[in-house]
Amino acid sequence: NYGAFFDLAPAGISSGPVEIVGQNNATKDLTSKLWMYK
Repeated sequence: NYGAFFDLAPAGISSGPVEIVGQNNATKDLTSKLWMYK
């Protein structure tokens, strides 16, 4: 996690899809939601 141009690399979830899988394989698609990183 260091080196030249490290700050230009994407952080967090940079490509989708993003889904949460719950009980009985129920899924919730979070791909189009707004994501904030702190």
